[in-house]
Amino acid sequence: MKNVIYVGYPSFPKGMAQVQRQLLIAKGLAENNCKVLVLNRYGVHNKTETEIKADGVFEGIDYKYCSGTPFRSESFLRRNILKIKGLFVELKTLIKESRKNNAKVLIITCNNFKGILYYTLVAKVLKYTSVVDQVEFWSAQDFGKKRKIDSFLNDRYYGALSDKSIVISDFLMTKLKKDQPETPAIKIPAICDFSKFQNQQRHVNGSQYFLYCGSAAYFEVIKFVLDSYALLQSNTALVLVISGDPKWIERVRNYIKSNTIQLVRIKSNIPYSELVSLYKGSVALLIPLRPNLQDIARFPHKLGEYTASKRPIVSSNIGEVKAYFKDGINAFLSETYNIEEYSKKMQEVIEFPEKREQIATRSFATGMKDFDYRKNSKQLYQFIFEN
Repeated sequence: MKNVIYVGYPSFPKGMAQVQRQLLIAKGLAENNCKVLVLNRYGVHNKTETEIKADGVFEGIDYKYCSGTPFRSESFLRRNILKIKGLFVELKTLIKESRKNNAKVLIITCNNFKGILYYTLVAKVLKYTSVVDQVEFWSAQDFGKKRKIDSFLNDRYYGALSDKSIVISDFLMTKLKKDQPETPAIKIPAICDFSKFQNQQRHVNGSQYFLYCGSAAYFEVIKFVLDSYALLQSNTALVLVISGDPKWIERVRNYIKSNTIQLVRIKSNIPYSELVSLYKGSVALLIPLRPNLQDIARFPHKLGEYTASKRPIVSSNIGEVKAYFKDGINAFLSETYNIEEYSKKMQEVIEFPEKREQIATRSFATGMKDFDYRKNSKQLYQFIFEN
């Protein structure tokens, strides 16, 4: 049995897109005869928000919080002591696992260069095969001046430091092949566990609604959705499933109120099963993409989930959407990121119910073909262990 250890992102098994990707890649490798362990160096969770143990098994995947707790301490001193403890326990665990005779792989999902540098050096010393999973073009993110250099180094050199690389988009693959053409790489897009959707009932409340799901921090995109929705000639409602700082969510509420946008419902912190049910009960799922490097380079995790829900997607013909979807075939796509044009696509969803169901069926078929984690995991296993 092959040994795989996942490091670099301290939140497993509870978290948003990056953690869900971790989980699905780990499950896929486990189903291909790998023993997978996820190490979280320190805790980041709030005790009031989640119930989670310091170590355990989640959906068949072993995980461990090396600091001894999954929770973030309110004390600055204790918080930093736990980070130091986590660093040493994590390293001790990696040394212990490295002494096993099985093939050893270290998968690194990390949002900063210093983390990638550290883990790839540890992998070389302990004779792990290092595999970096790159999910963003970090230089396109607005982290401020302090992170600008780190983001540049991350984007430019992660492929040079790792033995192999996983990328999430065609943009990242093209850039990697330009910067480090000798680095073996594979594209694993947004992936999804379709079985979680097939076993979940659709939400039924007697009225039609569009649904948008995302972080309240993306206020620009939420505003775009609201402005597009406000132009509709319809009584179809809009459900916003948004997460993040309560102040960000309140900003969205204030925008809705000040612009007197009717029939909008906001939901936050709902169970995943309820989210899936809401997906499946919608008339269509909204995910407008912007014509900037951030959206061109990324592959939103929601795209995979949206296809699994077997509902039509309304997006813009930008970035990875172009690689898998065509307007009027398996999605409703506005050619540009334009409020009026996007609103017309939403109106089309309402006015042509037979067409939207045909598109929903084709969207689901696209997802099963390209985004099913089980199919992608077979390719990933071969890439890591057989190439």
